[in-house]
Amino acid sequence: MKALLKSHESLIYPKDLNYTLEKLGLKQGDTLCIHSELFRLGEVLVSKQEFLQSIIDSFFQVIGNKGTLIMPTFSYSFNRYKNYDKIHTKSTMGILSEY
Repeated sequence: MKALLKSHESLIYPKDLNYTLEKLGLKQGDTLCIHSELFRLGEVLVSKQEFLQSIIDSFFQVIGNKGTLIMPTFSYSFNRYKNYDKIHTKSTMGILSEY
């Protein structure tokens, strides 16, 4: 298993994320709402694709198939008088919500 991040000289593995989520009390069937700034966690050591997939996988390993993962995915196009297109308008809420 590869380390995902290096943070304050510590390596962070997917199992560390799972452990932390479980210590917070999350369990199978729960609803998890994520607002994130992932790149503040540390230096990413794997590809963007692998990093984002590992994060999503960790969430679902803890909350399971009956759990619900919620992430904001809106843009501020309405503030700029731009048309919103649900297929093409990018989220301004971070890379994880675009994944």
